[in-house]
Amino acid sequence: MSVSSDDATGAAPEKAAAPEHDEPSAESVVAFLRRHPAFLNDHPELFSALVPPEFKRGEGVLDMQAFMVGRLQSEMRNMERREKTLLAAAEANAAVQARILEGAEALLRARSFENLIRVINDELPEMLAVGTISLCVETEDPLPGKGGDIGVIIMKAGMIDSLFTGDETVALHAEMTGEQTIFGAAAGEVRSVALLRLRFGPGLPIGLLALGANEADEFDVRQSTDLLAFVARVVEFCVRRWLGVRN
Repeated sequence: MSVSSDDATGAAPEKAAAPEHDEPSAESVVAFLRRHPAFLNDHPELFSALVPPEFKRGEGVLDMQAFMVGRLQSEMRNMERREKTLLAAAEANAAVQARILEGAEALLRARSFENLIRVINDELPEMLAVGTISLCVETEDPLPGKGGDIGVIIMKAGMIDSLFTGDETVALHAEMTGEQTIFGAAAGEVRSVALLRLRFGPGLPIGLLALGANEADEFDVRQSTDLLAFVARVVEFCVRRWLGVRN
């Protein structure tokens, strides 16, 4: 039987050397950071992976450890502030939605046109956390009810459209003194206003639901108007129902 040269000498075959990883040198890393001084500022997550140097004092020597710890603490504080802001906004939105749904339910439970107006004037302001609410209508025709003032403010033709800049349903005013033609006797207490245009249907007069807050900045143009538009739709539905108009 033949014997190989390796067997004859008893030497084990040599293994191929594993390729070395092509890692940058310390000098190249230093040179890169000098060319890009904002790199760590743009990538603060790297601080958690770095091993800080020992604390030193001396001319031209930076306390890198204190710098990194301070930066991480600052990032954590910013994250906590953002989290608290988001939670506060979510809680505020949930509270507003709950008030809007409560108000909508009260409107839909109204047993007559007169009862609907009472809900709007007397109950809805507290539910929506505003000072006063007025229902206004442009009409010269008598309104349903047993005579007398039933709590609806009558406006002249064209007055409601003049309160809006376009065809929008909701107009918000952070600082606006209440007008007596809109809020009646409660106008003097109004400092911030939300105006909701009401469209009851073809051939019918248009209306206005005016929400007046007793403090400025309660309404702001930066606020979302979806929930207020929903309230306007509910009021339109209820008014049409009690006027005998098919929805």
